[in-house]
Amino acid sequence: MKKEPIKAQEVAAAQRITGFNEVLLGYSEEQALAEAGRCIQCKNPTCISGCPVGIDIKKFIAQIAEKDYKGAYFTIREKNNFPSICGRVCPAEYQCRKTCVFTKKGEPFASSIAPSNGRDIKGPTALLNSVNRVDAAKFANGINLNLKFDAGTIGGERGRSALQSLFETYFARGGMQVQLNVLDPAILREARDNPGTHPNILVRISGYSAYFSDLTPAMQEEIIRRTCLSV
Repeated sequence: MKKEPIKAQEVAAAQRITGFNEVLLGYSEEQALAEAGRCIQCKNPTCISGCPVGIDIKKFIAQIAEKDYKGAYFTIREKNNFPSICGRVCPAEYQCRKTCVFTKKGEPFASSIAPSNGRDIKGPTALLNSVNRVDAAKFANGINLNLKFDAGTIGGERGRSALQSLFETYFARGGMQVQLNVLDPAILREARDNPGTHPNILVRISGYSAYFSDLTPAMQEEIIRRTCLSV
């Protein structure tokens, strides 16, 4: 399946400067159907959350693919009374298209049940509450939860007490396992740039640990990019 978006037709720059006619010519029917055919109709479409007005993008694209153009129009109108105007100025590449799963090509998957990189944005309490919604008893072979904490935020009695409260609540609510990683992102970056400075740093990958200096450059970057939580 072709994943690259089909660029809509536009008036050439040499012609634009001669008047005030429409610049964007849009798609031909063939192009529109091909573009609609790129959508894989996700069960939980992330594109809708990227739309400021919450248009049911999955639905109207499916209608276009079925050549139900009138239906697609009214689906858009459910959330937007001025689609012809907004469609001209909407920065889709920074909104719905940015949240599409196709933009994640080449990105690593989440580490077991932990969130994928950049998704755990509401702190460790929200993260653990989300994991607690999964019935761990249904996983006969166990599930792996890796959490990375910034060393600077859990030091001292206050930090240790907060961490203890987090995990006691997590296990009391049915949590099965948690692997705690306490790391300093600055030290990891230094170890990446100067491998000889920190040869003994051990990091958690997923279900196993490894020396940071033994990892490939791509894997080192992935470890550094993992969200560093604070308490």
